[in-house]
Amino acid sequence: MKKDDDEYQYILGAEGLNMIKPGDLVQWTELGPGQKTGLVRKTYIRQVGGRDVAYAEVLTGDATSRTAIVEEKLIASLRIISNRKE
Repeated sequence: MKKDDDEYQYILGAEGLNMIKPGDLVQWTELGPGQKTGLVRKTYIRQVGGRDVAYAEVLTGDATSRTAIVEEKLIASLRIISNRKE
């Protein structure tokens, strides 16, 4: 989704949208103990309540499972652990 510069500054999470790319390893905290980690699958902008918000699809899992779970996360809540090498 292409945005004009003026419109782009009003996106919630716009800074993270410039930094977080597919393939990056990210970390976030939810209510409860511990932090979660995952791999960014894709980033996108979605309108919520009349405002554009930046989201990421993140692949998560645990040590006991061989399946990945896709979670939708606000980009503003993610912290980059490792960037994908190009």
